[in-house]
Amino acid sequence: MIHPSEYNADTIQVGQFTSDHGPTNPLPADANPVDYFDQLCEGVDVVADGKDRFDVFVSETNRYADIYISEHQDTMKAFSKAKKWQPTSREEMRAFVGLLLNMGLVRKATIESYFCEKYFSQQSPLKGLLSRSF
Repeated sequence: MIHPSEYNADTIQVGQFTSDHGPTNPLPADANPVDYFDQLCEGVDVVADGKDRFDVFVSETNRYADIYISEHQDTMKAFSKAKKWQPTSREEMRAFVGLLLNMGLVRKATIESYFCEKYFSQQSPLKGLLSRSF
């Protein structure tokens, strides 16, 4: 490994890239953002037992919540958000991952500003799918 102080672009030799590259399943010109999201996130690989990554995200999130609540129910405060937990769904998980991707593209000053009405009116695909209480 080269120490950063010794780095010299002339000392690194990279072989010719010979593998296939570029889009392997291009979308039509009239594709919408959800089509790109689906291509990026769904059905790319099956993790186990016929489940894709969203199935696993949902089942593991719900499993973690069940374990957390059962282990902490005696010490939870009266108004803990965990007491209001409802199992998540595939649709809600897709919205959450989409929101995370969008948060990386559209920078806001605070997390709360992603959930204000003005923001959601501009980002209509996410409106009403998530609340700030997660």
